[in-house]
Amino acid sequence: MSKRHVRPYGDTTGDGMIQTSFTLPVPHGPRADGAALQLANKMGMDPAMVVHSKPIGPDFTFFVVYGSVKHIVDLDEVKVVEREYPLLSPSEVNATIKKRLRRKMVVVGGCIGTDAHTVGIDAILNIKGFAGEKGLEYYRELRVVNLGAQVTVPELVKRSHA
Repeated sequence: MSKRHVRPYGDTTGDGMIQTSFTLPVPHGPRADGAALQLANKMGMDPAMVVHSKPIGPDFTFFVVYGSVKHIVDLDEVKVVEREYPLLSPSEVNATIKKRLRRKMVVVGGCIGTDAHTVGIDAILNIKGFAGEKGLEYYRELRVVNLGAQVTVPELVKRSHA
């Protein structure tokens, strides 16, 4: 029989223990650890422990925090939005493009106007991707054109029609 009300557990069932990780723009040290604990407390973790902190360059610190929460999840209140379309594997995507389009699909991307923040567009387009998912360059039936940063809208339109 499944339970309706559940709590996370780390050491013993239902103890409410969770682990989370995050980065703060604070130089590594005691003040950074204190900031991480304060944030964890505001997130509802009490008590909380910084179990790992590591500098990321001179101005940032990465943390792993472990602690207890009082929150309970009511599974009857969990709403899940079902995907309206099937999630295809890379080989299925390639086969579908090849079958339906009968040529490589061209994807043109870039950051328009004065936008110079290319991290997101690079994560989508580059083969390495993001969070374990491959970018569009991974798909052999896609030809990816990354125009980079600060692309004018007319330039983007022109390249998409080429």
